[in-house]
Amino acid sequence: MAGMGHHRGVMSLAAAAAAVALFAAAADLASAIRGDAQVPAHCKVVIVGGGIGGAYAAWRLAVDSKAVAGRDICLFEAAKRFGGRILTVDDVPGFEGYTVDLGAYRYHRTDHTHMRLLVENALKLPVHCYTDPLNRDDGVCNDESRWLVTSRGARWASTNFTTNTVDEQLANWSEDIPFSIPPKYRWGKGQPLDERRKLTDFLLSASSGVPAVAARWKELERTNDYTNAMKIVDEVLAAVRADSYRGTPWSEVSLTTLAFEEFGFTMEELKYYLQTDQAIGDNLFVGPTSVYWLLRDLLRAVALKKAPIDGFKAMVVPVKDDAAKTRAGMVTIIHTMLQAASKAGVRIYLGHKADRITRAGSRGDGKRMRVAFANGASVTTDRLFLNMGQPDLISLGRTSLPLSEASADFVRSVEATRPYALSKMYCFWRDAWWLSALRETVGRTRTDLPIASARFHDGAMRCRDRRSLTGCSGSMLVSYSLSDDVLGSSSALPPSLHDPTPYSPLSDTDQGRVLVKGRLSPRQRVHWDSVLRQLRKLFNPALSKAGANGGVVPSPDACVYASWTHVGVHIRLPYAAPDGNGRRPSAEVDPRATAVSPVPGLDIHMVNEAWGVHHGWAESSVGAAEIAMYHSMGIRRPSWMDAPFHRSTIVQMNNGE
Repeated sequence: MAGMGHHRGVMSLAAAAAAVALFAAAADLASAIRGDAQVPAHCKVVIVGGGIGGAYAAWRLAVDSKAVAGRDICLFEAAKRFGGRILTVDDVPGFEGYTVDLGAYRYHRTDHTHMRLLVENALKLPVHCYTDPLNRDDGVCNDESRWLVTSRGARWASTNFTTNTVDEQLANWSEDIPFSIPPKYRWGKGQPLDERRKLTDFLLSASSGVPAVAARWKELERTNDYTNAMKIVDEVLAAVRADSYRGTPWSEVSLTTLAFEEFGFTMEELKYYLQTDQAIGDNLFVGPTSVYWLLRDLLRAVALKKAPIDGFKAMVVPVKDDAAKTRAGMVTIIHTMLQAASKAGVRIYLGHKADRITRAGSRGDGKRMRVAFANGASVTTDRLFLNMGQPDLISLGRTSLPLSEASADFVRSVEATRPYALSKMYCFWRDAWWLSALRETVGRTRTDLPIASARFHDGAMRCRDRRSLTGCSGSMLVSYSLSDDVLGSSSALPPSLHDPTPYSPLSDTDQGRVLVKGRLSPRQRVHWDSVLRQLRKLFNPALSKAGANGGVVPSPDACVYASWTHVGVHIRLPYAAPDGNGRRPSAEVDPRATAVSPVPGLDIHMVNEAWGVHHGWAESSVGAAEIAMYHSMGIRRPSWMDAPFHRSTIVQMNNGE
């Protein structure tokens, strides 16, 4: 993995070609990278950022809609690779060709409809079930069952894939649960509650704490008509916007507040939920994210599940078109779009980090803008797409566009958007012991250890015989965490403690650290030993029971990890809108609406996960880009996108009627 995790500055064309020629779709793109080539004085459209939002904007404008000639578009990426927080790796020493994603890695075929339509209908890329890494489940996309849960000294382990699962063991309250749950909130047979309470129960049910949701929930559940479901959600969201909680708009009330104040949710219930429930991302729900913001995402997902689609209604990943459905990595989506954009004439540059944006012209008051790069190059443009999250935007400073002239709404939107830390780690073994010894191909852990969550099905695996699980090697996701807690549940801090250098808008480093057995520095050895100790604490009992490997998890041959500590995913704080603007001060500022045009009179558009509804997902980035193009340029609905989805999520920006 040459150079990975060391420098993010300008690199040579040869190095750039080596970095992107990992996949077939990237071969032509590598030859088109302009890297050190002369930057033109002017491009009609400039896109800053080669993540999925920027790549999508270039592809939609030049290839899909042909609204702008490719030769009039320039795309600049600061790093020596494309993708941003999509970081695909397939050259770990000793495991070349084994592909893992250290950032964004999957999408849901119903919840993330925009991504499904783009990847499968428009780009025609093959995908496969996320929980079936060896293509041996014959078309069945199994649930990500919890195989092992540990919390406060207690341990629950599945003894069979279909019976006696962790979920079944936790289905009823027992004194073995090491949490002080009040008697009136205990669940199961003979208990006051039928099941344990989750935060989303207070939103999505007929007894929702939001009256507009409670009034229409059964109707939404009953309908099997996709168009009608989308319409119901539009109407409910509009009603929620017009309503309030004790005089406070729902956009300013967090889910945590609702749970505690209206349903008596206790801190012990909250801790139990966070430490034993399935989704690592549930930490986002307990932050200060507003009820209205969550409903825009979660209610829409309920409607989208009504869509008549073929195949899996589950998480999928890009794969190669081979018998084993070998994982290809999320970056193939970006490479495919940029390859097509390059062929259409779009000029693409690596190693160009935007340093300052100003108005161009002698008086500095025109509509043309100048983008200056850290390497001394600059370009003027009439329209600017910024594929930047909140940290990168703030790093430009208040004297640079867009913040220097931004509307009060946009400034508040930036203040209300904050990053959450995220970390992932994969380890590689020449003998994939979870396959050969435990015979497990799917399942996840949820633990109170720093590594937080491991997954058997997430990784790159190869078997001599994938049916009998013999001759298997590859990688497993050994740690996945997401939080802003210092040492709390699912804290993303532990891996960052071992990072030798930061990855932030101020640094010239990249994410992705490689650890190879026999070649560890003293600092790396501390990290390596810590991870191995935790893995053995989790899995040695199962290996002992199976009578395999001497009951001990073998030392990995290599590991690779990324800590998105400074530049992570985003959440939405429940701030009120600034005073003025001809409306009541407490009306919500929608970041997607303000991101379409953050500076009055200038064609600047924000296209990043930070400015969409589906925080933490690629869906958010492509949605923000599509909204910007529709509302600022009149780019019409793509032929591969259905009308109800376009109307609700793009035209109405998922704000309801």
